[in-house]
Amino acid sequence: MTLSTLLACWAAALALFWQLHEHGFSYSIISLFALSASITYCLAIATYRLFFSPLAGFPGPWLAAATFGYEFYYDIWPHSFRYMWKIKDLHDHYGPIVRITPLHLHISDPFFFDEIYPSDSRRKRERCAWFCGQSTDTLGSGGISSTFGHDLHRRRRAAVAPLFSKKNVNELQPLVKKKVEKLLGRFAQAQEDGSVINLVDAMSALTMDVISSYCFGKDMRQLEKPEFAAQAVWEMQQGSRVSRWARHMPWFFDAVLSLPPWVLRLLQPEFPEENPWDVMNRKMQYILDHPQEPTEDGNITIIHTIKDSNLPQEERTAHRLTDEAATFLGAGTETTGRVLAVTAYYLLANVELLARLREELETVMPHPNTDVPLPELEKLPFLTGVLYEGLRMANGVAGRMPRVATSENLVYHTHNNMKRELDKTFVIPPGVAVMESIYLLHHKEDLFPNSYEFLPDRWIGNPGLKQHLYAFGKGARACLGSNLAWSELYQTIAILFRRFNLQLHDTLESRDVRIVRDASIAMMTPSSKGIRVKILDQLTSS
Repeated sequence: MTLSTLLACWAAALALFWQLHEHGFSYSIISLFALSASITYCLAIATYRLFFSPLAGFPGPWLAAATFGYEFYYDIWPHSFRYMWKIKDLHDHYGPIVRITPLHLHISDPFFFDEIYPSDSRRKRERCAWFCGQSTDTLGSGGISSTFGHDLHRRRRAAVAPLFSKKNVNELQPLVKKKVEKLLGRFAQAQEDGSVINLVDAMSALTMDVISSYCFGKDMRQLEKPEFAAQAVWEMQQGSRVSRWARHMPWFFDAVLSLPPWVLRLLQPEFPEENPWDVMNRKMQYILDHPQEPTEDGNITIIHTIKDSNLPQEERTAHRLTDEAATFLGAGTETTGRVLAVTAYYLLANVELLARLREELETVMPHPNTDVPLPELEKLPFLTGVLYEGLRMANGVAGRMPRVATSENLVYHTHNNMKRELDKTFVIPPGVAVMESIYLLHHKEDLFPNSYEFLPDRWIGNPGLKQHLYAFGKGARACLGSNLAWSELYQTIAILFRRFNLQLHDTLESRDVRIVRDASIAMMTPSSKGIRVKILDQLTSS
């Protein structure tokens, strides 16, 4: 039973209570009747879930199988966003497949990942509405990544997928480099005035200006703001927090965003003066009502591509475009920005790694301002290893991603650790939500020994390991913008560390870098001050 269902039952019970009292029943009799009915109802629900549900035979704690309150306890209150670590404990106790809620199975096995998230579009996979806390009418549900149905997702993705091909992303290199140069201009200014830079906010400003330029033809000018993208990052984190509450109260997300901004500012002073969804909706309506204006880089835009596509008219409304724009901005900003910041942290924390990287960069960038094509950077083995390890350690999207197989059984064979010796077989019926967690996979010691250490060499000369990088997901719903993200990663890290000497400032790995909470996007401790640096000086030619 979800919290919203329980609230509805309480409301109905109060109405019945009042009616019985009006007909002469005493309060004590009514209370006894209500208590008995409630206990009977809860026992009936729990009995079904424990003994008659399609998931009744799967291992896991009986309380997690009987009630969503088990997840609520670890993910909402009192242990905010900590269920993923409890799930790890459950796997240690019950094995690689565990029932973690009345509806969901969690698997910890990298060799089953492709079954849950297949690339073959004929094997249909849909999202779990309960897990998302959404319906098809909820704000944000019109975005590609939030689309529930398999076929509708394919149509929406196909309309923009060509824009993110390797060829088209390569044509975006002037745009990416322009934004990187703008970011480094801010770094040079910080060097002069001795100011401290929050790398997550700065890198997110870079990535948001890149993706917003590609979306709308003009960027959102985050790189010009004194605090970079601090406000945008805060809004994305708040949205992720609210989405966890929405699982248990599906009306919560829309209800919060429908409140007047002045009310929201009473609850959160950082909330902007105008609802961001309203601002975006007006922007989308303007795009629908006017022909495309010249873009700053001459590229076609994502939103205009959808507007002019052959999708049905109902797929090209201002509301749908708002959801899509929010999807691209969200997916293309904080996650890649965090990867850049975390990668920079580990390089600055290890002078030997940084020296190796600079030595390699100097082979293709003899001068700090040498312009290197992206394909040349992609050939550098140590830089590539650094970026793979940065993606693994940062876990921009850390947590579980449920998928529902609509028309096939998923057959899972448990194995005796990495020897792959058959142990037991489980048949997961159609309609059941099953998932894995990226963070847990990226820290499996049998795949990544010393997994909490930043070791770029683990990727060099080990091409088979790359199949176990899950940062962009896999299958038909894998991250659409992975090519663009790789472009940003290569160019930013290469140019930044070839040109500047940076120094960490009041930054602790345990407080400011390590993931300790999972709200879909990775979160640090509440006391985190961010990954902060000071710019020491600019490098000269080798």
